[in-house]
Amino acid sequence: NEARMWPTSGPEVCVRINPLDTAHWEADVQAALGSKVAASALMVPKVVHGDDLRRLGDHVSSVERAGGIPEGSTVFIPIASEVPDAIFNIRSIAAAPRVAAMTWGCEDLSAAIGATATRDAAGRYLSVFEHARVQVLLAAKAAGVQAIDGVFTDLQNSKGLKSECAEGLQAGFDGKLSIHPNQIAEINAAFTPSHQEIADANELLALFAENSGAGAFRFKGQMVDEPHVKRARAVLARADAAGVSLSPALPSGNIQPAPQSSRASVRPHHGKWFEELSEGLIIQHALTRTVTETDNILFTTMSLNPAALHLDYNQAQATEFG
Repeated sequence: NEARMWPTSGPEVCVRINPLDTAHWEADVQAALGSKVAASALMVPKVVHGDDLRRLGDHVSSVERAGGIPEGSTVFIPIASEVPDAIFNIRSIAAAPRVAAMTWGCEDLSAAIGATATRDAAGRYLSVFEHARVQVLLAAKAAGVQAIDGVFTDLQNSKGLKSECAEGLQAGFDGKLSIHPNQIAEINAAFTPSHQEIADANELLALFAENSGAGAFRFKGQMVDEPHVKRARAVLARADAAGVSLSPALPSGNIQPAPQSSRASVRPHHGKWFEELSEGLIIQHALTRTVTETDNILFTTMSLNPAALHLDYNQAQATEFG
């Protein structure tokens, strides 16, 4: 009955159906897709293998055809960590047809493995649950689908929710499940880029276009390269999905445009700039080697500077430099 009360406009509708090993999931699918406004996505709990989703997909196809819904238009969001076997089959789940996003949960997994807690005293996930979380994130990214972080169950801890949203975004998650309506605004705010982030992304991409072919270039005092460009594009993609304007124009009073001189200083860059060097600076290189006489000979040959001072030991010893 609730399915018939969904609004006819607004956000997309996703319905969490019962697990596929129960007797209720088929009725759930019928209710979700047979309502006045059909669900655009089904969240599928306790998925064990990609074959589970293929079986579900066959049933959904028949319901779509019967209801005049474009076949294949209903996508799946599997909860891919609620049983231990799912972690070992995670890639097959991510690669299954209709999967548009993946998420994870630790409460059912903790019950399945006999854990007595999911977090430590500081609120961090215990290692086994963090492992499951990371596996879902990596599998989703490898399959090219969205990764949605799991729920934050402490409804009174808004600071903890905000912190976990920020950490999830930094790790690569595209969004986060809410367990209560009061969490929605906080989650949306965390995963929606600010005007400053959008402006920075636009500026970085503009500089990248101006310096096409450069392996790296300087942007606001930092060396940036292809990974930074990808992150800038991801910022704009998140903003677009949230309905935020992607215009490079900056809101008055909030953001100051970068000085024009910053564009003139952009050039390929693979180390520190002169002004970034300081007396006593020690740079720990990943590869080390002792400089020998061979290096001196090679350098003077390459630079066409075979002066005796550089190559003749006896003559150099007689100079003021010893």
